[in-house]
Amino acid sequence: MNNDLAIYQKQVEVLEKQLKTYRVKAPHKPPTETKFTAKIDSITDETIFKFTLDDISTELYNLKRSLVSTTASEKLRKMFMNFTNEHLEVFKTFYEFGKLKGWTDIAPAFKTQPTKREPVSVSEANHIWDHLNLRYDQLQLTDFFLDFVHDVDFGLILTRGKDILNQQINTLEDLAVKFQIPLPKRPPANLSTQK
Repeated sequence: MNNDLAIYQKQVEVLEKQLKTYRVKAPHKPPTETKFTAKIDSITDETIFKFTLDDISTELYNLKRSLVSTTASEKLRKMFMNFTNEHLEVFKTFYEFGKLKGWTDIAPAFKTQPTKREPVSVSEANHIWDHLNLRYDQLQLTDFFLDFVHDVDFGLILTRGKDILNQQINTLEDLAVKFQIPLPKRPPANLSTQK
C-alpha cells in the first residue's frame, strides 16, 4: 500500500501543477490525521482490502470518464492515460494479493460442463460475449463508413482500426470457444452500399 500511496502522491502533485497552470481552485486537502473510535478487532485486514479495492475501482471509472470527456487538451488526455495505466497496475497487484489471501468474493462460475481448466465467472462470460458483440457491431459500422470516406488518410485510420477490431474479435472468439460461451451472431461478410 505504501507503493500505491507513492503513486497517488505523485499524481496529486501532477494534478496540483495542472490546477495552477489552468488557474483552477484546488479542493480542500484532507486533515493530516484522522481520529476515530472503533474496536481495533473490528477493522480487519480483509475489511481494509475490500474498502481500498472499492476505492481503486471507483477511481478507474472516474479516470475512464475523464479520458472520454477530455477532448480539447492532448496534454491532459495523455496525463489521464498515464494515470489510468498506473491505476490498472495498482488494481492488478492489489487484487492478486487479495485473491491469494482469500479476501476476494468468489463469483458464480459459468459452466456448461465440468472442466479442469481455468474457471470463468458468469460476469466474466458476459464480458466476453458483450465485448465480442460490441466489436461485431463496430466492425460492421466501420465497413459501412469505409465505403463513404473520401479522405485517404482518414480511410487509412479506419482501416487500421478495422485491423485492430479483427485482432480483438479473434482473441474474444478464442476465449468464448475455450470457455464454451455461446457466440453472438457475426455481422455480414460485406455490406453493399449505393454511392
